[in-house]
Amino acid sequence: MPGDRTGRRRSGLCHVAGYNPGNVGDVDFESCRARASLITPVPGGVGPMTIALLLEQTVTAAARQLGLTPLP
Repeated sequence: MPGDRTGRRRSGLCHVAGYNPGNVGDVDFESCRARASLITPVPGGVGPMTIALLLEQTVTAAARQLGLTPLP
């Protein structure tokens, strides 16, 4: 794993899921970028995946309530 300018190892994950007006997240992206080994940007980060998983879970729950076998 690459180090930063101080020679320390990068570690951790910066998962920015919050959203504020002006297409900005809840953390200072640039300062976290220097220390995190993985980071998700705002916009374009985890939002689309979150929506897809919520939709999948909703369809699965509806299928179960109707007595249908949900798709794998």
